[in-house]
Amino acid sequence: MNSLQRRTVSAETITAGALIPWLVRGKALASRHGSVSEAVVALGAPPEIVARVKDAVGAEQISSQPGLAGSSTAVTAFISQAAETSILLRALADRAITLAPSDSWLVSGAVGALATEVSEGQPIPLTNLLTNRTRLEGIKIATMITTTRELWEDTSSEGQAFISSLIRASIAEASDRALFARLTDSGTVDVEAGADGDGIRYACETMLAAVHTRAVSRLFWALSPTAWNWLATGAGIADEIRPVGGTILGKPVIVTDGLDGRRMALVNGRAIAGNIERLDIRASGQASIQMQDAPTNDGTTPTATSTVSMFQTNGLAIRAVLHLAMQPIQDNAAAFATIADPYPEAS
Repeated sequence: MNSLQRRTVSAETITAGALIPWLVRGKALASRHGSVSEAVVALGAPPEIVARVKDAVGAEQISSQPGLAGSSTAVTAFISQAAETSILLRALADRAITLAPSDSWLVSGAVGALATEVSEGQPIPLTNLLTNRTRLEGIKIATMITTTRELWEDTSSEGQAFISSLIRASIAEASDRALFARLTDSGTVDVEAGADGDGIRYACETMLAAVHTRAVSRLFWALSPTAWNWLATGAGIADEIRPVGGTILGKPVIVTDGLDGRRMALVNGRAIAGNIERLDIRASGQASIQMQDAPTNDGTTPTATSTVSMFQTNGLAIRAVLHLAMQPIQDNAAAFATIADPYPEAS
C-alpha cells in the first residue's frame, strides 16, 4: 500500500476528536446547566473530556477571534476525521498543501527556483518572485443543524457522535466544492473518459501529464461516489479500491461528495496554498431560523420570509463555521475527467 494511505490514529487523536461532539452538546445545553463545563459534567462526560472542554472554553474567552484555533488538537482531530471524505481537508491534514497565513501575499504561477552548476565568473540564474503575486484570502464553510432540547438531553453517546458526523460530512463536501470551483478555469484539463479500462487509463495518463510536472508534487485522486462505484467493480485502473478510498497508479484516492456524476479529479496539493484558521461552534435556543436547506433571507439583501422561533418550539440551533484559506498558486493544480455512461441504453 502506498505510504500516503497509511494514516496512523493515536490515542491522543481519538481523545481530542471526542472533544468536538461534547463541546457541541455542551454549548447546546449550557443555558440549562449554567455553563458549557457544567453541562458536560451533568451529561456524564469523562473527567478528561470535562478538563478539555474547560480549557477550550477558556481559550475561546481570551482569544481575539471566536472559536477553536486551527492548530489546537481538537480542530486537528476534527480535520483528520473529516479528511476521509474531503480532498482539501485530507491534503491539509497530511500537510501536503503549501501552508501560508491568511491575508498574505503569494507567488502565483511559480514552479520553483532555478539552480545550476556555475564556474568562476559565470552568472547565477535568477528566480524573480516579485511578479504574479496574489493574496491568500480566508473563506468560511458553514453549516447549521436544528434539533429539540429533549433530543440533546436524552441522546446517547452514539447519537451525539452521529450529529457530529453530520457536521463533519457537510463541511467536508462544501470545502471540496469550494476548492474545485477555485481550481477550474478555461485552461483546466478536462477529459472525456471511456467507461472501459483503456478509456479510463488514457484519461488518467492525460491528467497526470497535466498535473504531475515536478518531483515535489503531492498528488491525490478525488472520485465522486458514482465514479468510485464504477472503478470498484473492476474498470481495471485502480490498484486498490476500498470504502474510504484506495489508490490509483500508486496515489491515494479520496471519495468526495464535492464531485457529482461520474467525475474524477487529480489534485496537486503543493500547487495550492492554504491553512486552517479556526472552528467556531455556537448554539442558540433564542434565535428565529428560516427552516430551509437553501435559505433566501440574505442579511445583505433581506427578503421577506417565514421563520421559526427556537424558544417557542423548545428547539436548539447549532452552527459550525470552519474558517480556512485556500488559493491555487500554479496553473496546473488540478485536472478533471468524466467517465462515460457504461450503460447508455439503460439511461
